[in-house]
Amino acid sequence: MTGHATLTEVFRAESPVVDIVAVHGLNGDAFKTWTTSKTGRFWLGDADLLLASLKARILTFSYNASVTALFGKTSSNRILQRAHTLVAELVALKSKRENEAAEVVL
Repeated sequence: MTGHATLTEVFRAESPVVDIVAVHGLNGDAFKTWTTSKTGRFWLGDADLLLASLKARILTFSYNASVTALFGKTSSNRILQRAHTLVAELVALKSKRENEAAEVVL
């Protein structure tokens, strides 16, 4: 996993009304965490495994979750930085969606 954090859309229902953001834990991975080891299916973005009535867009947030990279003298700053990055990306995404909706209305 690289040092930068990213928000990635992995599923979109038709006309979603809610966003769900999956955040993996320490030493986790944005895709491996949500992939079954038995079948290799990435269930977080698998339309066959999700409810047909789910009116959501699902995103996963990837960040460097290595415990050795996070813990140390500035560990709380690093975790806080990841949280700020996630919030900033969500705000930017919301703004982009609002702009796209406004363009459709025009």
